[in-house]
Amino acid sequence: MADWLSDWRKRIKLTADATKVDKDLPGYQMRITLISSGNTAGIFDELASVSGTQKIAVTTADNTTQCYVEIEDWDWNENRATLWALVPTVYSGTNTDFYLYYDYTKDDNTTYIGTTGSSAAQAVWDSDFAAVWHMAQDPSGGSGAILDSTSNAHNLTSAGSMTSDDLIYGQTGKALNFDGTDDYLDVGTKLCSNKDTMTFESVVKTKSILSSSSICLYREDNAGWSGHGIEFTIYENDLKPRIVMCNGYPPAPPVTAASEATVTGTWYYIAGTYDRTGDAVIYTNGIEKGRGAQTGASVTSDYNGKIAWYYNTTGTQDYNDIIISDTRISMTLRDPAWIKTNYYNTFDQLLIYGEEELVQRYYYEGYITERGTPVSRQVRLYNRTTGELEDSTTSSGINGYYHLSTVVSGTHFIVAFDDVAGEEYNALILDKLPPIGTEYEL
Repeated sequence: MADWLSDWRKRIKLTADATKVDKDLPGYQMRITLISSGNTAGIFDELASVSGTQKIAVTTADNTTQCYVEIEDWDWNENRATLWALVPTVYSGTNTDFYLYYDYTKDDNTTYIGTTGSSAAQAVWDSDFAAVWHMAQDPSGGSGAILDSTSNAHNLTSAGSMTSDDLIYGQTGKALNFDGTDDYLDVGTKLCSNKDTMTFESVVKTKSILSSSSICLYREDNAGWSGHGIEFTIYENDLKPRIVMCNGYPPAPPVTAASEATVTGTWYYIAGTYDRTGDAVIYTNGIEKGRGAQTGASVTSDYNGKIAWYYNTTGTQDYNDIIISDTRISMTLRDPAWIKTNYYNTFDQLLIYGEEELVQRYYYEGYITERGTPVSRQVRLYNRTTGELEDSTTSSGINGYYHLSTVVSGTHFIVAFDDVAGEEYNALILDKLPPIGTEYEL
């Protein structure tokens, strides 16, 4: 196991708290929140001179395996950033450690690190996700301005009078502020038609409730429920989140799974699962709050999906006075353990952020002489296990001194060539050498 990722200069340790993970979760999307205070402040100090948002890397505990990372937002004015890393597994029986590396001298790590919409960022989200919207883009940006993080590219278009001022900070990252007058988002397609299983998630804060409408987090149906459709909503009459699957209403009533009431002005992580042959289940802040049996009917929506838009009790359109942040639709049933951990993760309560560490290097030094005379010769340090070249230098022609270092512990071997180019004569090989000591790269 490597002690450090290559020769990156600095890192912090990230630890997922096992007490908030009820079962092992493979292929998990971990939120990383960076702010200008505490243990993550040094990241902005390190990268500010080059505005280096991609001069980072996230590895597993082996310090070798890199993880794909989406940069949701990086705000240099506020020194705040939100990242999402695809980690192999988050464990329940023991804390799960990862490392975030950063180094202003590095080239952009475009293979593993990318902004929303890039191939590296899309690799964070697997095929179970139909859409992932962080609500982190300017809603006045035109058609498809609100980006879907998945490769499906179900980007949202704002409608109404949304402006740049409606992009604000929410619970942890960015969010969109809907005015309750004419603002909503249009998906431009139907995501839930003829699907047997679905999971909805949204981070929301209601500002007020209109007497004639519900707060619609996602809706895909025919006008006035005259056809089949699905709705993930907070009902205005009791402020309870519900999933509603309508099978031709009227006359068949919608099927609901009711939860406890939410509180206006408070942030919630609301999740719901829908199973065409089983139950609809509602979760608030990671805890199951209610369920209702389904009828087995398919959802065959006639209208494209919309967010913060609703048909009220009189059959006319209404708009929601609400702030919405991370919102996802999965075409699979997420289990209770996944939803519980995702609440802590989304609200930035899953990770423990370690202190900044500087790269520790193991160094070797000595003197090259020929018949007692100092000489300038090429000297190379090799990893004895892998044979990889770790460092090279040229000894001083004044006193023959050389200094070599590596981030890899253990014994190494040194090759000292008989000429500077290392081409003409036999070399001197010093094998099974332990390091002289350790040093930290500033």
